[in-house]
Amino acid sequence: GEPAEGAVVAISTLNEQVQISNGQHQQYSNSQSISADQDGRFSLPFPDGDYLVVFLHDSGWLQIDGKKLEDVVEVTLEPWAKVEGKLLQGSEPLADEQININFVNQYRQGQPNVYWSNSVQTEGDGAFVFERVRAGDTTVSRHVSYGDVGNGARMGTQTHSERVNLEPGK
Repeated sequence: GEPAEGAVVAISTLNEQVQISNGQHQQYSNSQSISADQDGRFSLPFPDGDYLVVFLHDSGWLQIDGKKLEDVVEVTLEPWAKVEGKLLQGSEPLADEQININFVNQYRQGQPNVYWSNSVQTEGDGAFVFERVRAGDTTVSRHVSYGDVGNGARMGTQTHSERVNLEPGK
């Protein structure tokens, strides 16, 4: 109901994909982006071909097919979902462990894509919180790293995954 001043607006095309990490647009991606003005207004050129537009703001988010946006004057952001939990081994909390949220069916071959990822470390009592998560069908998992592949990179896998359907604002 209020203008989303400072909202980031990013465009994903077939050649310029958008990457969102913990609810923030990653500037190292080559996608076009701009910030909305104090009235929540923005201006970006409509690219040729298929494209997606993503809106990110403290109050919420929206991902929309760009062709649908061409006829729309106003959009309403969807509230962020929040995920809280605790990682335990038996009754013992596990500290400094990585927890990831992965979205189901997010890749569309031969089409523009927006890559959403969320990752946090557990606290000393095993607690973790994701504050800015988009709604949808997800898995929440513990990430276990193993095998040094050089240059500080390590291989890893997801374990103890729980499927969760996140609802806006919950």
